[in-house]
Amino acid sequence: MTLQKTKRFTKRRKKILKTIALIVIGMLFFSGTFSVMVFSSPFHLSKERNVSTLQYIEHEPIVIENETALQKIASSGDGSRSNPFLISRYNITSNQNALLVIKHTRSYFILENCTLDGISSTHFGIYLYNVSHAILSANIIMHTYRAIYIENSSDVMVLQNTITNNTAAIYSSRSLYAYISQNTISHNFRALTLVTTNMSTVTHNNITKNSYAGIEVDFSHNVTITENTITANRHGIELFFSAENTITRNSIGNSRSYGLRGYSATTNVFTKNVVFYSQKQGMLLDSNSSHNLVEYNDFISNDLENDVRSKAQARDDGKNNTFDHNFWDEIVIVDQNSDKIGDFPYPIDGNAHNEDPFPRLSPLNQSLLAELPRKRTLRSPIIIPTFLLLLLGITGVGSILIAIKLDYIRSFLKSRQLPK
Repeated sequence: MTLQKTKRFTKRRKKILKTIALIVIGMLFFSGTFSVMVFSSPFHLSKERNVSTLQYIEHEPIVIENETALQKIASSGDGSRSNPFLISRYNITSNQNALLVIKHTRSYFILENCTLDGISSTHFGIYLYNVSHAILSANIIMHTYRAIYIENSSDVMVLQNTITNNTAAIYSSRSLYAYISQNTISHNFRALTLVTTNMSTVTHNNITKNSYAGIEVDFSHNVTITENTITANRHGIELFFSAENTITRNSIGNSRSYGLRGYSATTNVFTKNVVFYSQKQGMLLDSNSSHNLVEYNDFISNDLENDVRSKAQARDDGKNNTFDHNFWDEIVIVDQNSDKIGDFPYPIDGNAHNEDPFPRLSPLNQSLLAELPRKRTLRSPIIIPTFLLLLLGITGVGSILIAIKLDYIRSFLKSRQLPK
């Protein structure tokens, strides 16, 4: 590692982080203009959470077209931030087009503790259109086409819902300032999809065993995806024509295809995620993806289906993407100066001929080594401290070490073949 290379990557990282800082400042500025509540705590949530003790109200599908209808059906509240309208404890089972629809409202309201069953998986569960200031909380939704569908809306919080056996669990389109947190999403075809949904946050959700991706972000920007548990889906997180998003501190495991996937994804930051046991590679960036930063992630035994071919755990076919200080568990790194950073770059598969110049010797969380045992074949299992290298050089064994290092490099060069 040369001083010049270190400065080059440091400069690139600073430039990207500066851009992120400007975006965050912009978000804070505009949030004041639009009176967004997602940057503060929820204005009100009912304490009633024990489903077994709830007394549900059996009801036909509900359609609310305006403020007057919202006020009429609410059990309490005046629609203000401090005293929102409350819609609660409805049990709706029907195969009609939509079970609960709310449109064209600006009052604050909470829709909570409802059970919605669409029977045939061909209709909407909760549909919000042109709505602001809503909380959807602690609902159970099943057998619908889109369990929660948010369209042309802003300042909507989706909290602590249980969503199973739907075609799509949560789908947001043409919306701003969505906050989606602590939901349990499982056994759906699509799990959580954001389409042209900007300035939003997805955090602390448990997303498991869905047929397609855990989280999809399409044509969106300034979305933060953090601290989600995403397991046993086809893909973990997928970005499609999306830019300036931050994906951080997620646990993404046992994906049937890729862990992280970017198509025409630009200027996104992937940092401090744990990506493990993907059947395909842990990270894929296509030919139209550029200027993404992938740093300080832990990649553990990904691309299991190609282990015999000794492929790298990430592939980059794009341009100007940066991989830096990631952990790759299928190698034991040569570390001459004992700085816990590899002395050789980790080559990334793909047409970009990219590399991680500073692969880390261990994951950020040391306990991962015990919790997630290595499933890939270990490559170049050699760590040699500086004092031992000097001793080998003095005794004339240095030439053997050089031969081992050259073999180490050749094994990675073989991994640059295109996937079948």
